[in-house]
Amino acid sequence: MSEFRLNKIAKHKKRKKTRSYRNERDKYKIDNRVYTNMNKLTVDYHTNSYFVRSRMENGMSVEQAAKTPINKNREVFDHEGNLFETIEEMCDFYNISITTFRNRRNIFGWTLKAALTTPPQKTGRPRKKKVA
Repeated sequence: MSEFRLNKIAKHKKRKKTRSYRNERDKYKIDNRVYTNMNKLTVDYHTNSYFVRSRMENGMSVEQAAKTPINKNREVFDHEGNLFETIEEMCDFYNISITTFRNRRNIFGWTLKAALTTPPQKTGRPRKKKVA
């Protein structure tokens, strides 16, 4: 067999296999109780299977993933230390839309201060000036 083919086979064997949680029949053990599927676990711990699975994929143990509460209404601080109940309330205070704020932070990587204090650009095509 050629050296190229052997290297290709070796790389294929080294690939990390991703786990499919939909068809998985693992047993989850929390507090000396064994759960045969994720749905029973999430019902007992009043959480969502999506959050538990994503937390487990990010390295949390099953127990940590199930017991960590879902923070829906987190308090938000701006760059000056002002407290807001939601991101929407903070954006309203600075007169920018939530979409603009999220794009600036997540897509463009702006700092919190720049995302909040830079006024939004005018959008749309420029209008022709009327000549009298």
